[in-house]
Amino acid sequence: MDRAGSRQRACRHVATEVQQHHSAYPASPVRHQAGKALISFGKPGWQRRLEFAIRKWLFELTLPAKLDKAEDAWHAAQPTAPDPVIIEHPIEPGDSQLLGGAMEIKAPWKRD
Repeated sequence: MDRAGSRQRACRHVATEVQQHHSAYPASPVRHQAGKALISFGKPGWQRRLEFAIRKWLFELTLPAKLDKAEDAWHAAQPTAPDPVIIEHPIEPGDSQLLGGAMEIKAPWKRD
């Protein structure tokens, strides 16, 4: 009887700790999304379920950083666009002399 009472107190203690969490902190691995306790310490296999809940919580916590790193690596692997070819022609005498010489900008890109 004494062990059962201490088990019930432990479950109640965990439930009150989960309810007191601040909203700025990530969700606790001890609670399920639907509000039911994911881990009950009296049932067999609770350690395995606790480890699974912690692994899931850590995975979801670190996923955005991993995605950002993979996206940056993908952008770094993409080929860079070649610079355009700029051709400046000499200034021709006459009325257009004030404007300067002609300029051409050509795109060196190749069609696939």
